[in-house]
Amino acid sequence: MCKNLAEDSLTYEYDSIYDDISSNNRNKYKNQISEENNKPKYFNDIMKAANKRKVEQSIVLEKLEAKKRTEEKSQFENKEKFVTKAYEEKLKDNKKELIRQRIEDNYDEKNKVNEEVFILIKFS
Repeated sequence: MCKNLAEDSLTYEYDSIYDDISSNNRNKYKNQISEENNKPKYFNDIMKAANKRKVEQSIVLEKLEAKKRTEEKSQFENKEKFVTKAYEEKLKDNKKELIRQRIEDNYDEKNKVNEEVFILIKFS
């Protein structure tokens, strides 16, 4: 026993050494967890989807308003019409979004057919 102490004075201090090592490992693990938690995984996709739905809803509401205006057209034929630049820009954006949706739908439709053909060929 004295021989061990003579060789290494830290022989019986294994508890404090173990605590130091384990605390270092815990700190490293906590740092890794905090770095991972700071980066949002799905937030950007969720925001894109929310903005897309918002634009789609505004397009639908605009179509409803246009339908109401055509129904009430006879009441306001003699009145002057005013359209703001912001409203015109919104209409242009809505048209662009509709065109983008049509292109996306056409692309999806073409890929759907290709997938069906692939499945038929694969399992035939």
